[in-house]
Amino acid sequence: MVTFDKNPAAVVNPASAPPRLTDIDQKLELLAETGVDRILVIEFDAERAREKAEDFVAEVLVAELSARVVVVGDDFHFGNKRLGNVALLQEMGEQAGFSVEPVHLVSDERAHEVVSSTRIRALIARGELSDATAFLGRAHEVRGVVVAGDRPGRDGRAGLVIEVPGEILLPPSGAVSYTHLDVYKRQAQAGTTEVAVVEVAVEIVAEPAETDDLLSPPGAEPDAAAEEGPVP
Repeated sequence: MVTFDKNPAAVVNPASAPPRLTDIDQKLELLAETGVDRILVIEFDAERAREKAEDFVAEVLVAELSARVVVVGDDFHFGNKRLGNVALLQEMGEQAGFSVEPVHLVSDERAHEVVSSTRIRALIARGELSDATAFLGRAHEVRGVVVAGDRPGRDGRAGLVIEVPGEILLPPSGAVSYTHLDVYKRQAQAGTTEVAVVEVAVEIVAEPAETDDLLSPPGAEPDAAAEEGPVP
């Protein structure tokens, strides 16, 4: 599996870059669950954005991966100005010794629309989480750092304040009623990490995040210990 570390639009045209459904760590976790043997993460920067499609094929698919079969969506485009496509891959594959298998995009039979990340983002943004879950095959997951605990929410109950990176897509306020919060608490003296899984009421409040740190996996050191309770 070959993927970029970020959406190319974040480099090519940051003003129009869509919000992310996952950060790169979540993306790798989800891909690993599929049983893929190897994942190559390519940094997408200004130099990569200027790279010709032919050079990308020669450098990555041929030289680095020695590809024999390349599977892509039938609307796949790549390279500078998105000039690379399935036809170019097939042409270069004949010369380099790899075949290309284009895959038709999945469509929603009810709406007769392609199931794309663009459509899923729109569903989440509108708070239509059940439809988004059906298309994703999982619940939309958001991770963040617990930066304050025991702070009263709008209903007066104690809650947590969690900072989420600004590029991650959040549902609108009130779209989420209940979720499971994995809270990682570090014991300073013992140097160990405990995991508490808490069912909490969630209130989405759009505020600018001051950190890009994510909720750490077991064994890491989050910024602060968290108390169990509703998340404002």
